[in-house]
Amino acid sequence: MQRLLLFSLVWIVTTIPGFSQFQQSDQQYKIGFESTTKMRPYDTGDPTVIGFENTYYAVDMEIVPLAEESPTLVNSPKKGAFEVAENMAISQIQAGTFLPNIPQGYYVHGRDYEFSDGHPVVVVVIVRKTMDIAYEITIDCYNGNIEEGMLIAESLFLIE
Repeated sequence: MQRLLLFSLVWIVTTIPGFSQFQQSDQQYKIGFESTTKMRPYDTGDPTVIGFENTYYAVDMEIVPLAEESPTLVNSPKKGAFEVAENMAISQIQAGTFLPNIPQGYYVHGRDYEFSDGHPVVVVVIVRKTMDIAYEITIDCYNGNIEEGMLIAESLFLIE
């Protein structure tokens, strides 16, 4: 009876969409994330930008050599995240937090009015000195669910 109850509980938790986790990663640049909705990779048209998307979200990860980044970003991912968001003309920028899995990562969030009526967007900066690169990541929340965008940001992980 206990086995049946345990199996039922595991089945319910893993099949309800709100609890399902889908993992996306890129082996070349050694980074990944999780989301509650499945995303497909897409061609961004730029070999230094990795893209994943579905109807509700888009995650774009630009890979930038540290030599091309501002000293502010390289020395402080927190200040760098604000700097990147401002350079992207993100409005209503609010502080986020450091990434739980990546000490040299920080995110902010705001609204993007460039091609829409102001959907939420999360901007993440990660400095990876061991690879001499920075990741500038945007998570566009087309369905308005900024909470999921922040969860995606907080799920980011580096592959060794």
